[in-house]
This record gives sequence, C-alpha cells and structure tokens, in this order.
Amino acid sequence: MLRVHPRIAWQVVAGEAILLDLDNGRAIGLNETGTFLWPLLGTQDEGDLLESLVREFDVDRDMARRDLERFVALLRENGFIQDTA
Repeated sequence: MLRVHPRIAWQVVAGEAILLDLDNGRAIGLNETGTFLWPLLGTQDEGDLLESLVREFDVDRDMARRDLERFVALLRENGFIQDTA
C-alpha cells in the first residue's frame, strides 16, 4: 500500500491539489486525476486505486493503468509517498 510521507502537507486550491514537502520546500500541483487519487492513498492498494480511477473517469483500464503508474512514479521520484507492507 502507498502512504503519503508524513512530511508532506497538501491543500486543494481551485480544484487542484498542491503538495508541499515541508523539509525541502519542493511543491507540485496535481491535475484532476491526481487530485482525485491523492486522498485515496493509504486507504486503497494500487489495484483498488485503478478500479476507482476507471469508475470515476469512465476510462479504458489500460489508459487508467498507465496514468496511475505515471502518477505513482512522479510521487515516488519526488519523495511524496512511501510504500508500506
């Protein structure tokens, strides 16, 4: 399961989630898909996140999987999430 790193603060501004790393000041903005997925981290595994994405946006499963993989990779690369057992 993926969890938000505890040093990350976030807020939705004008429909877009803004993430801030409190340790180094790095910030990123999320698009509509990322803003939908962000609060689900820590409550669903990646398979459930995929299903939620398909239902919410009525998209093809393969497209949703690619989007989810890119989203998770972006968050990992920037240290915004951590894996838990």
